[in-house]
Amino acid sequence: MRIRLDDSQEDVNRLWDAWTHCLEAHGVPSGTKAPANSPALKACDSKYPLQPLEMDPSKNPRYSDGVRAMVRCMNSHGIKSVVSDGNWAMVSGDSMNLPDFDKYRVQCQVKSFKNGG
Repeated sequence: MRIRLDDSQEDVNRLWDAWTHCLEAHGVPSGTKAPANSPALKACDSKYPLQPLEMDPSKNPRYSDGVRAMVRCMNSHGIKSVVSDGNWAMVSGDSMNLPDFDKYRVQCQVKSFKNGG
């Protein structure tokens, strides 16, 4: 499964939950990591949530432009963000508790990466 650029955190969580439930159904206990060569990983491979193509630096030649645009957009909504190791990052995880955080994250992500910045 591929995460969409405009997916909310709730949508993303549902995708991860589906992958986790698949692993559990194939014998991987909840809260544990499946070994790299586990049959469960192979069985659940199609459910593993992949990042949107636009947010994959190897597939988006304008990824760096998108990162800088994302930081500008998030900062404009009071969510202190920086470029860190070539990716956007929040200065503090506390920002996730701000009102409308998810709404702004999705809006900024779509705006910043849809057309490469």
